[in-house]
Amino acid sequence: MRTILTAFCLFFVLSASAENIFEISSENLENEFAEINQIEAMVLDADVDLKGLQEIDRTLAAKLDESVAASLTQTADDMPILGPFWWGCCLGIVGFLVVYLVTDNDKAQVKNALLGCIVGTLVFGSVWALWNPWAW
Repeated sequence: MRTILTAFCLFFVLSASAENIFEISSENLENEFAEINQIEAMVLDADVDLKGLQEIDRTLAAKLDESVAASLTQTADDMPILGPFWWGCCLGIVGFLVVYLVTDNDKAQVKNALLGCIVGTLVFGSVWALWNPWAW
């Protein structure tokens, strides 16, 4: 079983390293930041805030509003990277404590982290008990 798992992991490691997915092209980078550079130039030249930018160019200001709203909604009500359930499920009591401290005792998120902690403990405990049933 371990050799199959090792071969499976080795296959994914080799296939991931075969491609250069982390290569950054300066052309693509410049294209992605073109609109932001344009907004920055307008703000620096005219010395305006967001409302003044909306008066000057509504299309750029609308795109800026959409990107700011999108970045805020991804992490405004949830824990960073993963939701509170997964923090509790993967890290157990440590994840539960992280959610409790980061969210300032937000009851809904702490409850999700506790549920994740319980589910993770049951799943990992069951796998451990089935893997080595005579160890306990």
